[in-house]
Amino acid sequence: EEIAYVTNLDKVPAASTNNDVFTLRLDEPRAKAVKVSTSPGSDDEPEFSPDGKYLAFRSQARDGFESDRFRLMVMDRERKTIRQLIPKFDNWVDEFIWSDDSRWIYFTAGDRGQEVIYGANVISDDLYRFGRTAGEWSSLTQVPGKDELVAALMRVDKPTEIALADLIALNESIRTVHVVSEGPSYDVTPSSLPAHFLTHIDEGVLSQLDLSPLESFWFTGAEGTKVEGFLINPPGFDPAKKYPVKFLMHGGPQTAWGDAWSFRWNWELMAANGYVVV
Repeated sequence: EEIAYVTNLDKVPAASTNNDVFTLRLDEPRAKAVKVSTSPGSDDEPEFSPDGKYLAFRSQARDGFESDRFRLMVMDRERKTIRQLIPKFDNWVDEFIWSDDSRWIYFTAGDRGQEVIYGANVISDDLYRFGRTAGEWSSLTQVPGKDELVAALMRVDKPTEIALADLIALNESIRTVHVVSEGPSYDVTPSSLPAHFLTHIDEGVLSQLDLSPLESFWFTGAEGTKVEGFLINPPGFDPAKKYPVKFLMHGGPQTAWGDAWSFRWNWELMAANGYVVV
């Protein structure tokens, strides 16, 4: 009966981030498009809930600021009201999907170099982080009728494969994100989300290579800010020896480098000829 889409109607769209969400009735011959979003920043990725009661989308508050935080908005289609879900969550909301029962929204968000799976309850605003697996999750799809997601998972030492994420495995991997006034606070050493790889396309090639995992370290930046950095050791690394360093400057503020495979900026390749890569 209705579609939702995104477009930018500013006079110079290339100079603007003001994408907006519109809806259009398909069962009314003379229906006109209705602008749903109200933010001057970018609004995108509209998704109807399976029961048709809600329309969710991502939203940035500021125009012209590409690295502004993406928030998660939910519109009650009957009441025509929009509210921000989990308003105190201070990370970007990346891609998301609805649960089969329309009660939850599963989404990914950056978390100290990883791309983690979260779940937000549409009714209660409860927020859960489902463990923390090395790598980056994307392309989430719920297994019908189960608390499982099929998704793409990659690491700095492993190109994308399809994996199964069990969201309730013994309830040990679920960690509630305690929302406090200054933002979410959570355990700094969370357990891993059980992940079972369903594909092994690159296993034959990877078994022939000496690939190092991503290592994290923290340092003090400008104005005493704590900043996270990452490094990759070369093949056959000997901690007793000194190595030259390749210092990669790219990354941010729109995005960040993390535990992800790249065919363009491949850390493992840059470390392969005897360099420590930072």
